[in-house]
This record gives sequence, structure tokens and C-alpha cells, in this order.
Amino acid sequence: VGMHKTGTTSIQNSLKSFENDTFVYARLGNNPNHSVQIYSLFADSPERHPLNENRRNAPGGMAAYLESVGRDLANSISLAGSRTLLISGELIGYLDEAGLAKLRDRLAPHFESVEIVAYVRAPLSYMTSAFQQMVRGGRRTVLGFDRLYRSYRDSFEKFDRVFGRSNVSLWKYDRGTFAGGDVVQDFCGRIGLDLGARAVEVVNESKTTREMIALMFQYNR
Repeated sequence: VGMHKTGTTSIQNSLKSFENDTFVYARLGNNPNHSVQIYSLFADSPERHPLNENRRNAPGGMAAYLESVGRDLANSISLAGSRTLLISGELIGYLDEAGLAKLRDRLAPHFESVEIVAYVRAPLSYMTSAFQQMVRGGRRTVLGFDRLYRSYRDSFEKFDRVFGRSNVSLWKYDRGTFAGGDVVQDFCGRIGLDLGARAVEVVNESKTTREMIALMFQYNR
């Protein structure tokens, strides 16, 4: 379930369409990031999310999308059978407790347990990375670092309440402790998934220098 800026895109792209005797990666449309799909299915007002703007404005667009995602989720559950089904999306962490309870109740009848895992990035590191991404995307014209801070308790405590503390694992995101600095291999190692000869896809990693960020920030302004 995230956080953002913890290598989730690399994990998702590396596991897209993956399946073996033990694991199946959910196929919810063509995007291996299940954020919008799961959020939309279980949020009270999914049409309000900016990523659903096009569907909100199209006649029947939101209803058709929810029907399609619901069908894809049912198919993924059926495909998993007795195997572990993997779902990955940072926006899942933005569901409220009612939405998370709906997600739990949707999955619970089909699996022995539902486990939540998240990489957690230290505040300074998270805020720095988020700021850089916003600047690179042309969306940051003021500093306002206080607005970049994310409440860790608000983000994760609700999972304890909905799924049970013993079913929630928070892992420190520190590439210096990962084998080869690779979060994909670290994730797979933690859950016992053998990628075999499958190539790891490193996606969305920033090589931007401080000087480059400063220049882009001034250009945005």
C-alpha cells in the first residue's frame, strides 16, 4: 500500500502479469499499479478523485469503469485459487476506514488471510523526493515544505484497526540495507517470491541534481 516514493513503480512493473505455483499478480486492466482501480472500487465517492476526472465527465463513464474493475478483480481472485494474490497500489492508503473495511470484506471469503505491507520512508527523505518529483512535473512553484509532510499515524494506524495489527507489516525504506540497493529484490525476498530469470524493471528513479532542481523550480515560477 505504498508509501509513495518507495520504489513501488519498480515493484509493480517488475511483477506485472507474474504468476507461478505460489503467487499471482492481480490483473486489473493494463496498469500494474492498482491504485486507481482499488481506490475507485471501495471509496465512497471515487468520481471526486482527480485521476477519475475524465470518467466523471463522460456519460456512464464511472459506472462502466467500476463494473470493469470489479470484473477484473473477480477474475484475478478466481485465477489465484489457493495461491497468494498480490495487489499493489499507493492510493489504497488514502481510503478511509469504511473503504478499507469494504476491501477486507471483499477479499476475506476467498483467502485464509489478508496481509498489508508498506515501505515507510523517513520524513525528510520522503519530503525531499516528493518535492523533486513535483518540481520535475512542473507542479511546484512555492516551497511550502510543511504541506509535503504526511501524517504517518493517519496513513497507517487505520490498517491496524481494520485488518488487525498482526496482519500489518511496515518496512523501513532504506536502499542502503537492500541487497544491491534493489527494492524489488528486497520485496520479493521478504514475501518469499522467486523472480527466477525475470528481469527487474527500475522505473521512476531520479538522477536529478540539486542544481537541476533549483533551475527547474525557478523556471516553474
